[in-house]
Amino acid sequence: MTSQANKLAEQAYQDFWVFSSATAGLIAIELIVLFSILFGLLGNINKLSAFAGDVAKGKLAGRVDIKSNDEIGKFATTLNDTVGSIKKAQDELNVEKEKAEDLYENIYKTSEVVFANVDQGVFLVNRKMEISQLHSKAMERIFNKTNFAGKNFLKLMGPTLVPRDREALKVFAK
Repeated sequence: MTSQANKLAEQAYQDFWVFSSATAGLIAIELIVLFSILFGLLGNINKLSAFAGDVAKGKLAGRVDIKSNDEIGKFATTLNDTVGSIKKAQDELNVEKEKAEDLYENIYKTSEVVFANVDQGVFLVNRKMEISQLHSKAMERIFNKTNFAGKNFLKLMGPTLVPRDREALKVFAK
């Protein structure tokens, strides 16, 4: 009976080590799979973070390249689409800005020609009642001054007006 017990004990001992080795192998495989998934996720999150940082700095030309079908991959696709839409809108705004700048320049040049050929004292003022750079050359002759740009119209005209007209002008300016 002792030899039978010894054989059973030896078999149990071998089975224990086989089971322990198999368990250790499975745990190692599970850890490898777990870490590869974890590092893959962290890598994708780092890519998204770097791309979002570039976008925050105004760099809209790039794209984030994440090839996965999980939530992070869907988020990357959505972020790329969003940045693409912003880039398209920015490009359209730049085109319109250039058109507006060209239009302004043409209007300004035309206004300069018109104002240069007006014999009366004509000028433009802003909301602060400051005279713009656009004024007729006759203003220089009328006031014996050459630089009117930025001067306050009320202060310039005040001494030449009767009190009633000066008060009406102040009310109008408000």
